[in-house]
Amino acid sequence: MSQEKFVEKLAELTGYEISPGQLSRVENGNQPYTQDLLEAAAVVLQCGPEDIIMRDPTAVGAPWTLLEGLNPQQVKQLQRFVQVIREDDERTGTSG
Repeated sequence: MSQEKFVEKLAELTGYEISPGQLSRVENGNQPYTQDLLEAAAVVLQCGPEDIIMRDPTAVGAPWTLLEGLNPQQVKQLQRFVQVIREDDERTGTSG
């Protein structure tokens, strides 16, 4: 999505106003982001604010990508699998 389209959607969906130039400075780390911008951007990107600052969208095979496309039953199965691994680590005193 272009910066122009993003700032347009930002204003349309959230009422948050920012210019493409300001957005560019934030993206490049030359201008700090605000909590309001972070929350508004999350609405446009359909994610949580934490996703924007904590996840590398270019990371192929990252753990959170395992959830993409799973149905609710599969998510429950994955959660149980992780729980079993954690319990085994606690039982054996190992990790990783």
